[in-house]
Amino acid sequence: MVPPAFSKPLDAARMFAYGALGLLLTGGALVATRSAAVLDLYTGGRYVTIDSGSLLVFTALGFAICGAIYYAFPRLTEKNLRKGLGTLHFWLSLAGVLLGLAYLQIISRVQNAGGGGEAAAGFAPGVGQQIVSWFLLVGSLVFFAGQALFVVNLVWSSFRPSKAASLKDGSPR
Repeated sequence: MVPPAFSKPLDAARMFAYGALGLLLTGGALVATRSAAVLDLYTGGRYVTIDSGSLLVFTALGFAICGAIYYAFPRLTEKNLRKGLGTLHFWLSLAGVLLGLAYLQIISRVQNAGGGGEAAAGFAPGVGQQIVSWFLLVGSLVFFAGQALFVVNLVWSSFRPSKAASLKDGSPR
């Protein structure tokens, strides 16, 4: 028997909620296993280090916010967001995050390869970094395409007639 929570179809709000939970658990696992430092910032007279696990936790927060918007927007405005665009937004965002995560994991393996850098990790000097950087570039482009789609969905849905208005004149939703 399937629990009632899992028998409902997946809409964008549920996909982003499950995605946020998955990213949060993945980020927590990376933090617990001492993921490699991704960013070293010097600010306010001290160094701040951000690792890939922390970036995933912040990304999970972004997914949770998107899920909340997909859940609350129809209830507050009485206007439906496009389901197909919401689903595409989720998959593009997730693909972009996973490509970025692949980049971060490969770079951390190169950094931890015994101090030898690219050569110790099996990359030809100079070539490995260029190949791996494509993961980050493509991941960023795919992720930001998903965010642009989200903005288009919000703007497009804002100018559609409300659910109540479409029901009053007898036209289907």
